[in-house]
Amino acid sequence: MEDRDAVICECGHITRGEVIDAVLGGAMNFVDVAEATGAGRGCDRCRVPIEFLIQDVRDDPDAYRR
Repeated sequence: MEDRDAVICECGHITRGEVIDAVLGGAMNFVDVAEATGAGRGCDRCRVPIEFLIQDVRDDPDAYRR
């Protein structure tokens, strides 16, 4: 598992941890994560990595809980 403090959305300075927390809090897809965190509001290059992270967290949420 990668560092929760690593930035996954450069435009919004959104970290992996913020995305993980959004998914654990009920975000189901990229739109939900974007609304919860502000990710994806610039260049959209973060969309694919965030979608992969969403799927990983949804597949094994216990691995991402603190």
